[in-house]
Amino acid sequence: MWYTRDINAPVPDDRPYTAKPRPFPNFPAINYVDNGASHVYHALGMELERRMSNGFGFQVAYTLARDVGTDAAIPENPFDLVAELGRDENTPRHRVTSFVHYDLPFGRGRRWLASTSGMVDTLVGGWQLAIVGLQQTGVYLTPLVTMPDPTGTRFTTGARPIVTIRPDQIRDEALPDPSIDKWYDPQAFAPPPLGRFGNAKRGSVVGPGLNVWHAGMYKTFGTSNPNALRIRLEITATNVLNHPQWGNPNMNVTETNVARATITTVGGPTTGQQAGPRRVRLGLRVEW
Repeated sequence: MWYTRDINAPVPDDRPYTAKPRPFPNFPAINYVDNGASHVYHALGMELERRMSNGFGFQVAYTLARDVGTDAAIPENPFDLVAELGRDENTPRHRVTSFVHYDLPFGRGRRWLASTSGMVDTLVGGWQLAIVGLQQTGVYLTPLVTMPDPTGTRFTTGARPIVTIRPDQIRDEALPDPSIDKWYDPQAFAPPPLGRFGNAKRGSVVGPGLNVWHAGMYKTFGTSNPNALRIRLEITATNVLNHPQWGNPNMNVTETNVARATITTVGGPTTGQQAGPRRVRLGLRVEW
């Protein structure tokens, strides 16, 4: 896999950038795209399925995954790609997806006859219920600290520039009872000393998980003729239980950052999951 490194960077040490020799001293940073990064994914998948029978069917899939690599777009230390080895942020360790479909047993031809009146039977019977669930553990997050460049490797023509890099990890950051006010222990990290990069790994903090359910009920009015006009009434709800799905915590552990380790957003750890507040939609679709 490819990555980008500065081939004009000086070696990391306690000297400032302007005091160190570089391969091309008359030029600033020179970004070079190279191969050699790695990405290794292992997973175990299991699936339980009941095909539609008598108006009922479901599917449940479970994935146990591990995704490790050095595929950082730009490594902190251009001389040490191995230091970027870590867990991929967007691959949770455990993930369960579920789908249930059920023809409600009301109406003509169903288990329970709704009414002897054709109009009432048409309105009450023939509804279908669909439920979709997604549960996963949190994604892997990387701690960061903002400070003057301790390694003298970032291009500058004056004083040490302010950089955001990984800190040192001095103890386990996990808390016995994490909350949105303090998801991990920010004091488990410290700025690296002058002369080197921090030793904290990529993906060393596990964010909040996800437990979201969506549901919908549907009914089609029409005839058995597939070419006839049909009307479909839909009632759908995302995050139907209205359970809060927390976003990721603030990962900047700089001591002056008052929001470090706190969660201030909802909507889930990643995008595309409809994990915001419950939303209900009523729809009418005409098919012909």
